[in-house]
Amino acid sequence: NVLSVEVEEESIVPVSQIFNGYEELQGKKIGEHIVMPDKIEPCDADNFYTFKVTENTNKSNMEERAKTLFRDFFGSSYDEAKLSIDSAGVFHYNVLPPPPEGEEQDRSDPTYAWYDGYPATIYKANFTYPDFANGTVVVYYPEKDSSVEMELAGGRCTVGEVCQTVQDFIDKEFPGYEGLTVSPTSVYYYDDFSEGDPIKRVYVNCGMVKEGVRCLDWFTAYNYITTYSDWREETYFAPYYKRFVLDRGDNILFSNSSGYPVKTYEEVKLDKLISLKAAAKMLDSNLAENLVFNVEEVSLMYCTKSTSKYNKSTGEELGEFREFRPYWVFELNTSCGIFSSCSLKVDAISGEIIVDASVVQMNSLRDKQKQS
Repeated sequence: NVLSVEVEEESIVPVSQIFNGYEELQGKKIGEHIVMPDKIEPCDADNFYTFKVTENTNKSNMEERAKTLFRDFFGSSYDEAKLSIDSAGVFHYNVLPPPPEGEEQDRSDPTYAWYDGYPATIYKANFTYPDFANGTVVVYYPEKDSSVEMELAGGRCTVGEVCQTVQDFIDKEFPGYEGLTVSPTSVYYYDDFSEGDPIKRVYVNCGMVKEGVRCLDWFTAYNYITTYSDWREETYFAPYYKRFVLDRGDNILFSNSSGYPVKTYEEVKLDKLISLKAAAKMLDSNLAENLVFNVEEVSLMYCTKSTSKYNKSTGEELGEFREFRPYWVFELNTSCGIFSSCSLKVDAISGEIIVDASVVQMNSLRDKQKQS
């Protein structure tokens, strides 16, 4: 599912020209294998980079920051008597009675929260995730759908109001991002069945953005393992994300983060990249003869290709390497949602092609193609 290809010189153009000719690609079949989406939205950015990130941890004033977080999140129900700290310096907010001595509290409990320098996972109520498979989830995008109104369990509100609540929480509780910003990227309006009868709620996905270019913020199927004599390497795309559930425009029920805030380093500005038109033609020239891929969305974004090195005999991790690079991402099935991805990726620098989909997803697409 990974192919290194030779990139022709005319495929690499100044970054100001990478979307040139996108209008003539919309809804068109490229060669024998690629059908482009009816609408392509160019990325509004002037600069592109490769860069790395490191955790930007801040362990000062931990107790006060934990109290502020829990007070902001739980509101009038906040009770400082329920705040505790363990031997590792992690602050806990326990609504349930403490567990028996010697046992750890289940961090998945919906009345439990913990803080270790950033708000990892906090619950205020039970909820279920959106079920993308049954088609009952409506997806909105902050920039173009801000004024759309939704009827939530707690009352009517707009997509913009929900996103502003989330943005305010991020700005206050997740300080420390340098070289990147974090913002809502998609809003999922869905029926939550956690209480039996359906309740209207929204699930907000947030990701990092660098100067107008979005970073990958959902999980993918790609996992590439290389084995050597004494160690093995595992390469995958590692998303950075923040996720929220709300039942009204100003009430967050759930917050989850993939990790600490980060800061960029070793930034390298790119003057030229492979154009969208060239990337589509490269896919057509290098994919299996009998396959036709119907692309639902295409975008240029930073993907975090990570490589972890492990001792072959003990399994001990020997190190990890992460680098953000611009990729052309051709989404094949957007109904997979934010928890998985089904796409073709073209490295906009090297031209490397990755079929980033599971066997199940590919078989489903094949069957769908046969039916049509």
